[in-house]
This record gives sequence, structure tokens and C-alpha cells, in this order.
Amino acid sequence: MAVAAIPGLIDWLTLTDPKVVPVANWHARVNIITLLIFVASFYLRTTSGATWIAGLPMAPVILSIIGVIGLGIAGWLGGELVFRHGVAVRAQAETAPEKPEAHRHIRAA
Repeated sequence: MAVAAIPGLIDWLTLTDPKVVPVANWHARVNIITLLIFVASFYLRTTSGATWIAGLPMAPVILSIIGVIGLGIAGWLGGELVFRHGVAVRAQAETAPEKPEAHRHIRAA
């Protein structure tokens, strides 16, 4: 997730459509919050982190569940950016489809 932030930041810096920017901002916010939640969950599973939550042994699991929900929301927002708004998608030139072999007319000499 952290590695994907580099191309995401590059794409975010090139946005010009005012309808896309709020979606991209929410996508970035949710991803950052989700990353912090997973870092906290990981830390609480270590020996030094476990001393912080001696009375709440399920806290890391609960944080992981919240993190997975955050990933789902961030993924949905990323899908909105790509599939609805075409962010980071290069348009391909329209080409005429080729006729199947059965429909081609072959002329004999």
C-alpha cells in the first residue's frame, strides 16, 4: 500500500478536472488513515505494544477489521477514479474490428 503511494501521488499532482480532485483527495485520506490503522495494529501485536493494551487483547484484531473496511472504501474510490473519471488511463484509438475469416470474400482469379 505504501509503495502504491508514489504513482498515486504522481497522478494526484497531475489532476486538473475539478470533479475528480475531491474524489482523489478522499481516496488519499482514506488510504493514509488506513495505513496508520494497520501500523497501529501491527505495533500493538508486538511485545512493547502489547503493554499498552493489557486490558484489551482484541484491540489489534478490531483495528485490522477497521483497516480492511478502510481498504474497501479506498479501493472503491480508486475504482471511481479509474473507471468513472479515467484517471491514469490512456485512451486508445478506435480501430475498425477485423472481419472474421468466414465473412471475408475471397476472389479467385
